[in-house]
Parts: sequence; C-alpha cells; structure tokens
Amino acid sequence: MKILIVDDEKLLRWSLSKTLEKAGYAVGEAGTVAEGRTRILEDEPEICLLDVNLPDGNGMELLQWARNTFPHMMFVMITARGRVQDAVEAMRLGAQDYFEKPLPMEPLVAHMNRIREVIELKRELWRLGKTDQTDRARIVAASKAMEEVLRLAHTVAESGAQAILLLGESGSGKDHLALYIHEHSSRRDQPFMVINCAALPDALLESELFGYEKGAFTDAKTQKKGILELADNGTVFLDEIGEMKPAMQSKLLRVLEDWTFKRVGGARDIHVDVRVIAATNQDLQDMVRRRDFREDLFYRLNVFPIRLPSLRERPDDILPLARHFIHLFNRRFNKSVAGLSPEAAAGLLAYSWPGNVRELKNVVERIMILASGAIISAEDLNFGRGQDAPAASAGVEAPLSVPDGILPLAEVERLFIRRALEKAAGNVSQAAKLLHISRDKLRYKIKKHKLQFTES
Repeated sequence: MKILIVDDEKLLRWSLSKTLEKAGYAVGEAGTVAEGRTRILEDEPEICLLDVNLPDGNGMELLQWARNTFPHMMFVMITARGRVQDAVEAMRLGAQDYFEKPLPMEPLVAHMNRIREVIELKRELWRLGKTDQTDRARIVAASKAMEEVLRLAHTVAESGAQAILLLGESGSGKDHLALYIHEHSSRRDQPFMVINCAALPDALLESELFGYEKGAFTDAKTQKKGILELADNGTVFLDEIGEMKPAMQSKLLRVLEDWTFKRVGGARDIHVDVRVIAATNQDLQDMVRRRDFREDLFYRLNVFPIRLPSLRERPDDILPLARHFIHLFNRRFNKSVAGLSPEAAAGLLAYSWPGNVRELKNVVERIMILASGAIISAEDLNFGRGQDAPAASAGVEAPLSVPDGILPLAEVERLFIRRALEKAAGNVSQAAKLLHISRDKLRYKIKKHKLQFTES
C-alpha cells in the first residue's frame, strides 16, 4: 500500500519513510503543496500524511483538492503542537485523524495499520458487492456507433463533470452505460446507487433521495440517510428522470447547483460530493416546451449528453451481443451452448428488435433455459411477440450449415447481402442502396457467394 508524506522537514520525512517502509508500506515524499499535488497525480497513494504548514501554501488546500480529485484517498494531518483548530478544520474537510509534532512513531504506525485494514476491508466488500455487476458493467461495442458512445463515456468518466445525461430508447442500455462510466472513473471504489424516478410517488422519492429526520412524518421513527448522502464521493444514477414532478425537479436543481440539501424535516444543510447520471427515453426539450420539465434543470443536466443508439441502428452489435449473453447464461444455467447456427444468426439479424438490447437478452435467456443441444438453431428462436424467427423470403436459398456454430466473416457478408435482397424484395438496385455499395459491386458479390434469388 502506498503512503505519501508531504512535509517540508527533510529529516522528518526521512525518519517517517524508514519507519513506514519497515512496516511494509511503499513511501513517497514531497516537500511542498506543488510537489504533493504532482506526486498524488503520478502515484495515486491510498494514504497521505500531510503537514498543515508548507512553504508554498496551506496543507488544507492540498487536502481539499485531493479529496475532490481522489475521493477514496485517506488523509492524516500533521500539526504543530497546540494548533488544535487546524486539526478540527482538517477533520471537517475529510481528514481521518491528526498527530501533533513531535510525532510518536509507534502510535502513528499502529494508526496507519488500522487505516490499511479499513481500506482493504472496503475494497473486499466493494469487490463482493460488484460481483453481480460485472456483466452489467461490460459494454459490447462492435459497431462504430457504440465505439463513439464509449469514447464519450471514457472522456466524461475521467473528467470532473458531476452531471451527465444519458438519452436513448427504453432497453438500449442506459443503466449499463451509467455503471460503465462509474467503473471507469476515480469514483469506482465508492458507492454506485440507483433510483428509478418513475417507480416512486413524490413523497417517497424525496425521502429516498434526501433521507429524513426522526419525527419528520408519522412513520419516521428514526433518522434515515438518503441515497445522495449514502453515495457521497460516489455516483447516483437517476433513471427515468423525465418522470420526476416539477416540485422535485426544483429540489434536485439545488443539489446540482451547490451540492447541498436538507433531509426531510431537517434544518441543517448537508454537503455531498457525488456524480449524478440522469437517464431518460423521453424528449426533454419537448417536455421543456410543454412546461413539463424545468428548463434550468434541463440545461444543468444537458452539459454532457450521451445518446445511445437503438439496436436497429447498430446491427453490427446484434451477433456479438447474442454471443455475450450465451456466455453469460452458460455460466448462470450451467449449460455448454457453443453458439449460433447460421440460420439462427440470420434470424436475429432480420428481426427489428423494438425492445432493444433488453429484448435480445430476454430472447437469449429463454432459449438458453430450454436449450438441450450444443448449437442454437433457427427453430429455437422465439421473439415473445407472437412471432417466431423471421423467415427467408421465397426464392432465396437456405443458408449453409456450420457445424461448430462459428460464423466466418465471409458468411456474415453473405447473410447481410441476402438480408438486403429480402428487404428489397429481390430488387438489386434497392438492395445496393441499403448496403451503401454500387449495383455492379453487389452483382459481383452475389456471383462471388453464388447466391440464388428471384430478381424483381
């Protein structure tokens, strides 16, 4: 575990370094606020021993900056004897403890060991808590559209932006992307908490979000912390933000402006450092025009919007997603399904997926529950809407069988050409437009793949 010592006394730094290295720590040193900031950025230590008085500034400034940048880092302050007010202020800003000079080495090392135990316990609890989220945090992105989404997600995850808006149809994966952003940010070791604004009435949504004081209402027998408070230094995901009523919108706006709020029935302002990711499948701009959504809240959330494409806009992701879900449910149901037959792959590609990724996952889950063979065939497909796998158009030959269920690149091209010809009812010119290639090039590929079809 890494410790950074920030103190302008070289002899003290040397003595601390030797003592802590013997205790099993990797120790870094800095003598000024500027050096401390550089070492924190380069080394990302778990613990920082920080002197209050430094040549180029006050250690409190470094503490505040680091707590905002690396909320998981723990601080122990070093103060001159008798400067208790400095210690109190440091604790208010987030320091775990303080020691007065001259430093008592044995108690200091013992305290560092206790902090190390806390950090390791937090890591283990968070690791165990994230086990079920591992697959949710994974984003399958074979299409250019999703590659761009992930590029934007990485950019905002690594930034200090605290308000992010995710847009997209229901089932397109906004909840997965929110978790993905959290997992790729400096807040990854802190809580990720979710609240669905459509699932709760106003009064309950307010108490869940902000918490309440004892006696705030009839059933408030004890004090309760809200999601914003519990997620301090982490991320709050507000799903279905378009369903939030105007009264709650104004209260949320205040949080996004100064990151303070009051518990229901409380008088004291509570300050939090959270990232709020909001998501909706509605047109918020249209809601603003209809006065159903506050304009100022929309602009506050819309600083960094990311739109997730629907599954029909990213057909290159259909088969990789299907294989990802097969792998997922193989583990969950103790199955050993190897993959998709070309016929099944063609059926998945031909379907319109109105329910997006969520519908694809549900379809694969149903297939996997019933699966008894090693390969998923076209006969296994059922889209749950009174509709089986889309059939090939009359006059188009049946696809070739691939025994191990792996779909070669040439076969993928063949399937897409056939799909385009089916959609165009055999019209080569129209199929060429769908594929964004010339008519002559399509004719060449039809000949290359020895496709037989009825031309209209």
